[in-house]
Amino acid sequence: MQRGFDKYFGIIPGAANYFDPAGLKNGNDPVKPGKDFYLTDALSDTAASYIQQHKDSKKQNPFFMYVAYNAPHWPLHAKDKDIKKYADIYSIGWDKLREQRYRKQQKTGLLEASAKLNPRDAEVPAWVSIPESEKEMWAKRMAVYAAQVDCLDQGVGRIIQALKKNNLFDNTLIIFISDNGGCAENISREDKTITALGTGNSYESYRINWANASNTPFKMYKHWVHEGGISAPCVISWPNMIANKGTVVNTPAHLIDLMPTFINLAGATYPQTFNGHNISPLAGKSLLGIIKGEKNTPQRPIFWEHEANRAVRLGNWKLVSKGTKTKPYTGPWELYDIAADRSETNNLAKSQPGKVKELEAMWNKWATDNNVFPLNGKNNAERTQAAGKNAGDDN
Repeated sequence: MQRGFDKYFGIIPGAANYFDPAGLKNGNDPVKPGKDFYLTDALSDTAASYIQQHKDSKKQNPFFMYVAYNAPHWPLHAKDKDIKKYADIYSIGWDKLREQRYRKQQKTGLLEASAKLNPRDAEVPAWVSIPESEKEMWAKRMAVYAAQVDCLDQGVGRIIQALKKNNLFDNTLIIFISDNGGCAENISREDKTITALGTGNSYESYRINWANASNTPFKMYKHWVHEGGISAPCVISWPNMIANKGTVVNTPAHLIDLMPTFINLAGATYPQTFNGHNISPLAGKSLLGIIKGEKNTPQRPIFWEHEANRAVRLGNWKLVSKGTKTKPYTGPWELYDIAADRSETNNLAKSQPGKVKELEAMWNKWATDNNVFPLNGKNNAERTQAAGKNAGDDN
């Protein structure tokens, strides 16, 4: 609420026990979860109630609502009735699942025909090599993950029903996005038995094995800026304004485009100063023209940096690099023609040195202008550990 919202319900951390989350607040007041509490349901139902409250207030002004689910972030916690829906589905293993998803993506047009399926990650064993005694646990991990997504989907449905009930759906812009690709982090603590898996007594992730399947057909994961880390779903609904309903738009867009879109939609102007201080110019481009089917966003570079993983996308070209754990933290550049090779399987850096140099110069300028330097290839946990060690040395 200190950020300008009238109401707030949720948690600040991205990860928490879904059945008993620490730090749960309604407004600024702490909330103790009751019996049968499940965080995804609570977020969905609260959002739906806010819509009803807005309608009941008879206010004529439009509203903005940000529904920030933590699902399906680890830990793997889901309601038993949702888990049961997927109990037998993932016993086929990650290899067959990747093949199935790849075929479906191409059949539905979500993937270009030229996009190839990357080989299974070298760190992931073939499903057939997994001991039979371990397969049930592995299959349940993915079943719980799917149940988390299922519950989220049900919740979005209830929010949409609240809009429809109050005759607000057709004139409401809904943007559904995720923050990153599948997460390969290996989290395992508390009760590690298969019986506890999915309950509040366990604390598990689905690990690189299933993350590799989630990111079909791409490579790499959350933290990295290859397509497996940054390519995320974006589904937009606005019945009164979208002309070409049910179409797939391949124009590159970024999270930074949302603010300009909302400002454009509201007819507002982004300020140059705030509280007497100059502020950075607005990044991103409005997507309103694309949403209305009027025009594409003009070609512009889009930049990334996370834990010294670097990338720039300009048109069909993408320059990308994996960071390292030691100084100067910069790995070699890779160059891909995304239009012909969406899965980043054919590195053109050696055959296109001029394009590498051009895009690298753009990335370096952006990094300088936006205070990205100095780079640090360590993740948050490693940085926290290093900070603690340095503090101890100071003592």
